[in-house]
Amino acid sequence: MAEKNSLLPQYQQLVQQIRDDIFDGTYSNKLPSERELAKKYEVSYMTARKAVGILVEQGLLVRSHGQGTFVRDPGRSKDFRSIGLLLPAHAKGGAANPYYAQVIDGACKKSSELNLGMAISDSLETLFDPDNANLRRMADGVIVCPNSCSESDFETLSRFLPVVLIEWDNGKNPAVVIDNYEAIKKAVKHLINLGHKQIAFIKGPEETVRQNAPAVERKRGFIDTMQEAGLEVPEHYLISGDFEFESGIKAAKKLLQLENRPSAIVSANDLMALGAMRYAIESGMKVPEELSITGFDDISASGYVTPGLTTIAPPKAQLGRVAVELLQKTARGKSDKQRKLVLSSEFIIRSSCAAIVGT
Repeated sequence: MAEKNSLLPQYQQLVQQIRDDIFDGTYSNKLPSERELAKKYEVSYMTARKAVGILVEQGLLVRSHGQGTFVRDPGRSKDFRSIGLLLPAHAKGGAANPYYAQVIDGACKKSSELNLGMAISDSLETLFDPDNANLRRMADGVIVCPNSCSESDFETLSRFLPVVLIEWDNGKNPAVVIDNYEAIKKAVKHLINLGHKQIAFIKGPEETVRQNAPAVERKRGFIDTMQEAGLEVPEHYLISGDFEFESGIKAAKKLLQLENRPSAIVSANDLMALGAMRYAIESGMKVPEELSITGFDDISASGYVTPGLTTIAPPKAQLGRVAVELLQKTARGKSDKQRKLVLSSEFIIRSSCAAIVGT
């Protein structure tokens, strides 16, 4: 056995080695006997036995009397009583975030119907300790939102517990997603039909492409729709944001100070759209007469502001409900591990968009 950390006792080194071998697929079902492990890793039988015992306590291995020791199958849980919802670490307000509050509401109501407990956090450590999975965990399965944990932490989590992804898809775990691409196209087409040709886009973060699928797909939908209409998208019309109100203000400042400023702005979410609207109005512009704006999310504030924000309304509560249902089926082995459900969104027309005069 190669020494991973010579300062650790040998049995702890073996614990790490077996964990790594499980995670890379060397062991996926039944583990070799402790004597076979001792021979393979060149340690004593008692060292192998102690290491296996620790992994059983942690929850990565399961002993079956008379049959041997097996790698835990997170897709088949006999004891499924509670659900964890892991929110994006960057989402301001946590459970009170105007978008995720409605997702949480749907998830909580469905959990209650199914007599399941619900724990909500934006920190993986609150819901689950990978080093003591049996001893300290707040949930028997977890719904994982985009950008809520690192790739390595996610791999560990999905080894121990059944997992369902919400709003992103890795091609491995069950997922519930919005058709972001088709949804954003509705907003762009609406503006084009109103005669707008100079349309800018405030996009979301794209650093981690896999977990930032909503941002990536909304940008792709915007660009494709513009190109299909034969309209150019100058690079300076694509402004990065972080889905928060302040980044919408900053983006609008850049766009509206351009010599050839856009006549319309499509935002990848409502908070940035509202920030852009705030900056435009405080700068003396009339919305929608001089600048049309659309958002995405249909948070409550979008219907309360003046003018009301034209936006995309994803089925937020339904996302939460469906994710809970899918997680329960996954935990009971009744769902395809690669199942993906795609939900459609509604386009809500309010008063933040106007036709170009003369069209």
